Amino acid sequence: MKTLTTTILTLGICLAGLHRASGVAQLRISDGTPEGTIIITDDDANDLVNTTPGMIIYVGPVGTNWTVNVTSGTSKPIEGGATTPVMDVGTQNSSLDAGTLTVEWSDTDFTAGGPADVAIDAVTDGTVTYRAWTDPANTNFGKKNLVGTIGPSTDVSFTTDTNGFVPQMSPYSITLETVIQHSGPGTTAFDAVIVVTPPTCLCALTFNSPASITNCAGDAIPDVVASQDCGNGSTNVPVTVIGAVTNGICPQIITRTNMAFDSCGNTYMFVQTVTINCPADCTITTSVPSAIQQTIGVTASVADAGVGAMYNWTVLNGTITTGQGTPNITITAGTDTNSPMSIIVVVTAATGCQSTCSASVQVTPQPPAISLGKGDTAEIGFWHNKNGQALINAAPNSLALANWLASNFPCMYGNLAGKPNSAVASSFLQDFGVKGQKTSAQVLAGALSAFFTSSTLAGNNAANYGFNVTPGGAGQKSFNVGKLGTTIGLQNNTSYSVFQILQAANSNCPFSPAVSNALNTIFEGINSAGNIH
Repeated sequence: MKTLTTTILTLGICLAGLHRASGVAQLRISDGTPEGTIIITDDDANDLVNTTPGMIIYVGPVGTNWTVNVTSGTSKPIEGGATTPVMDVGTQNSSLDAGTLTVEWSDTDFTAGGPADVAIDAVTDGTVTYRAWTDPANTNFGKKNLVGTIGPSTDVSFTTDTNGFVPQMSPYSITLETVIQHSGPGTTAFDAVIVVTPPTCLCALTFNSPASITNCAGDAIPDVVASQDCGNGSTNVPVTVIGAVTNGICPQIITRTNMAFDSCGNTYMFVQTVTINCPADCTITTSVPSAIQQTIGVTASVADAGVGAMYNWTVLNGTITTGQGTPNITITAGTDTNSPMSIIVVVTAATGCQSTCSASVQVTPQPPAISLGKGDTAEIGFWHNKNGQALINAAPNSLALANWLASNFPCMYGNLAGKPNSAVASSFLQDFGVKGQKTSAQVLAGALSAFFTSSTLAGNNAANYGFNVTPGGAGQKSFNVGKLGTTIGLQNNTSYSVFQILQAANSNCPFSPAVSNALNTIFEGINSAGNIH
């Protein structure tokens, strides 16, 4: 501890040639009022030794009550250094009346921690309280961590020290704060100091992983990594997860507490938050379990994965007709009847998480090209009259007809799913009732003939009205689309089954004027071939 003296002024003048490496020390003296607060920055005009880095000397009044005969603060490079912190502040002052004077001496850019000696030597007519602070924000007069406290002391003269500790942090600031209180006119002088003694073993450990990461379910969570520098360059150190707390499901939040030791035996903790996002549901639903080779209009779909999701479809032994990049695609079956049509989709959610699913549709050979004949179909007038309406309403299992239409031709008849026979009958009457060309009624009439002439689908009721009823029905019999084939996505002058032509109609839904005209002509020919009115 230094002996109180004003000769430090001479010391400051002698050290005028020193060069300061970093940081700027400041002295703040205040009587508690804005007008009675003085801040002197190292080497500014109020510093009596303004060519001496690391030292400030001030003489003068503070407010109207206090007179500072001399205040001197010293820090690096005059005393100590960034890795060996030493700071000293001494003052002699007097007051005209009762009051409080606070003297704060602060410097920045210290880099080493360790045990600290906090000491003061004082002579006072009042009380003196001394505190030493550090602050990881590395700002002058920062007071985050209290290192040590002495006082308030009412002894006329005292010399006291206390032990503290400065944790390892880099960089940080130190502030020495001394508060003087006089109950009347009086004089106080003190010399306050802090000396930090860094340990002989000094390492700097750094966690090199981010504090928060985002993963997808099933992905490996990367290990937290850390390195240390003990003066010979950076080397890796092991990190151990000592605790984990999991919250939520989708996303799942894992909070991991990690621990590492440096070569000096110091313990370091690091908390990392891991967000695990769920992949999208990519389960594929197909419109049919099997399809006739070159069948048009087989559909495959996945659940909508939300805004920003991407869908990449691949089809083997088949061709994507429409819908690539969306949750729903339409496919034309391939020609290889020895291999199934394989449908694969990769769904990438907006979070970046991917999921891959697949499904198969069996490909079967084209049925024999049996042309439509008498008794296979009926004109739209039949389905409009009482006989056709009665046949529709009497279909077995009241939901079977509507569900067959909705599942096989979802664009045209998806609205009928789960509806009774009466809803189908009503829908036909509505289509029939439009003015002008009755394309929708013609197409639905073809679908009704395909359903009711199949004993597998509808039993034998249609035979009572003159229909030919077979297991496959009219849907498997062929019709040549003539020169209108390409208009609806087929080949011109080629025979297709009624079911394939219905699928082509569904693939073109909603109908453009050209498609509507073509379908009206084609299905008028299909429906009139059966010669049932």
